[in-house]
Amino acid sequence: MGTRLGMDLPKSLIKLKTGKTILEHQLENLQKHISLQDIRIMVGYKSEMINALYPDIKCVKNESFETTNTARSLLLGLRVMKMRIFSS
Repeated sequence: MGTRLGMDLPKSLIKLKTGKTILEHQLENLQKHISLQDIRIMVGYKSEMINALYPDIKCVKNESFETTNTARSLLLGLRVMKMRIFSS
């Protein structure tokens, strides 16, 4: 949650000096190497905002975001990607 930043939105949607969000920068850089269909966005706080902005990218929600941390979200995302790789 972006509470320490004084904003009521996910940290990834904070705009930088460039006018782009942190997530926009990350996606632009990732798309240089992999396709959007292979990207997963970890979401938690205000996940509906990210889902609305990026409907074509699959999101993985950390339902326990309020009581866990970024490492827990990463672990969840890695598990999802591992399942995806082994189910292909």
